[in-house]
Amino acid sequence: GYGAPPQYGGAGHGQQGYPMGQPYPAQPATVTVQPTVYVTQGPLANPVNDYLCYSIFTLLCCCLPLGIAALIYSIAV
Repeated sequence: GYGAPPQYGGAGHGQQGYPMGQPYPAQPATVTVQPTVYVTQGPLANPVNDYLCYSIFTLLCCCLPLGIAALIYSIAV
């Protein structure tokens, strides 16, 4: 059938581990903190009536041709 499964946990695949007891290399001590920017969106000045939910309901539960037309016109707005 299939060969033996690959052996995991070894130091293969080009990765080198740190020997036990030795510290990691020094990291830079400077940390730059980015300012936090909050972007909020207020309500629209002139909201557009969206009949997408009604057209999907009409498409699925009522008349299929009328629902397709309603869906096309609600997406076009």
